[in-house]
Amino acid sequence: EGVLIWHCNDEVSWSNADDDYRVLDVEEADGLDEMDLLVSRMDAGDPFPGSLVAESFSDWTYPAALDVAGVPTGVVAENFAYTSGPGSNVTATLTQREIYGYTLSYVSRHGGFGYFGYTNPRITYGATAFTATDSGSLVSVKIGYHSEAAMPFYVRIYKWMIGASPQNYASVTHGDFPSTPTGRYATLLLSAKYDLDVGDNVLIDVGRGPIHSKKAVTMQKTNSASYRSYYSGDGDSYTAFDNWEVLIKAQIATQCVDDDADGICSYADNCPGDANGDQSDWDGDGIGDACDDCCIGLTGNADCNPDDVVDIGDLTRLIDYLFISYNPLCCPDEGNADGESGIDIGDLTALIDYLFISYTPTAPCP
Repeated sequence: EGVLIWHCNDEVSWSNADDDYRVLDVEEADGLDEMDLLVSRMDAGDPFPGSLVAESFSDWTYPAALDVAGVPTGVVAENFAYTSGPGSNVTATLTQREIYGYTLSYVSRHGGFGYFGYTNPRITYGATAFTATDSGSLVSVKIGYHSEAAMPFYVRIYKWMIGASPQNYASVTHGDFPSTPTGRYATLLLSAKYDLDVGDNVLIDVGRGPIHSKKAVTMQKTNSASYRSYYSGDGDSYTAFDNWEVLIKAQIATQCVDDDADGICSYADNCPGDANGDQSDWDGDGIGDACDDCCIGLTGNADCNPDDVVDIGDLTRLIDYLFISYNPLCCPDEGNADGESGIDIGDLTALIDYLFISYTPTAPCP
């Protein structure tokens, strides 16, 4: 007996097949992950408080209430109690932080899914027109997609659609979708916020490619025609879908909350769970260096070679950082070759030793 806590993941558009990225997942109170590892379907340790008597569930426990990006949600469940006998029940105290925004979405988890695209390589566009239900600022967009490889994207914001043409262009954000074999939502932080009053319209247009794929735009079947989602093969002239909605969600911030107290509102922070006032992002993937596991395996790749090769180029880069330009390293953890605190002459010595003298491997990544 106990309280079952489920993690609902709206970063996945429809699939529960990925064990590491499920739509729904039971948070096992004992933290043993036996259901995830297929060791057990469920046992007495899984419902809270469980056989190990977990006192609470929050951002600081394991399992944690963090979202899929590792960002605190502020949800706390505690004071679990079970009353046995006739009329038995389970109680708990649930606390959530103040809500500082909302999501506009016209899609759900029900209904069939489909795709749109072209067989010849081109940028394919899908757009949705939204109407704000409360005043705030459009700060980020969630896009459901299906792609086996990383792919460039372009997000353009307009005021509205007149006929077949978007009107009153406001801003553009571009980058890359990560590769994934399953349907997921990518959260894209806009380069500039777009202020909205109640009843204001905003058109969010997403271009992907160039790509030769019939799955460039992901859609959901609806019961009735809304004509608020569109597609285009050139980004200028658009055609409205009838009973289909493009998988786009608009995230509206209604107030500034700074979860990590670094002076950057969480909705605009590229690492909202860890303080990083400089917002450094060496690889430009939208994830701040403070949250990005840029060092993998052993240290030494000071120039961030994509093949993780350690060579004379890394030695040159470390010398430049320590004695010449002092320009920050793209991944500070990679420069910590001796594993000691800070980056200094000791790291340079460890790298020289690895490359030319004893060939002793550098320190492992933290």
